[in-house]
Amino acid sequence: MAVVPGGEIADPDYAKTFWLGRTLQGFKAQAERSPEAKQAAAILEDLWPGEERLLLSRSKSGTAQKMHFVDVRDLVQGLLLGMEKDEAVGELFTLPGPRVLSGDELVPYLSERLGVPYVEADLPISRTYRELSWAKAHRLLGYTPKHDL
Repeated sequence: MAVVPGGEIADPDYAKTFWLGRTLQGFKAQAERSPEAKQAAAILEDLWPGEERLLLSRSKSGTAQKMHFVDVRDLVQGLLLGMEKDEAVGELFTLPGPRVLSGDELVPYLSERLGVPYVEADLPISRTYRELSWAKAHRLLGYTPKHDL
């Protein structure tokens, strides 16, 4: 899960996994230790046009990256509820945003909003993903995240 203040998701230094150059650098750094990383670096190197692009990557199973973001305003709301409600004592809560975002949705959206083209790549990597739920925080605290992409 990533905490995002408004507008920060568009910063290339923040959402590194959605930027071609940053992702390419990461795979190049791992290439000596992993044949998959070396192959992914080669694929991305072929897509590099000499200037930054957004990247819509898919794993070897064909799925785009998924991320659960939470807007800092929603996170603060959840933290305040946790301090105010007796039901929170001794409990652990997950405070994600309202929904999971897939690269299939996020990258084209960012491309349009930022005026930066994107490229697509099928990479020889596996991804694990866990979906987060705010049901317990909603049930016990009344937490309802409101801010989406």
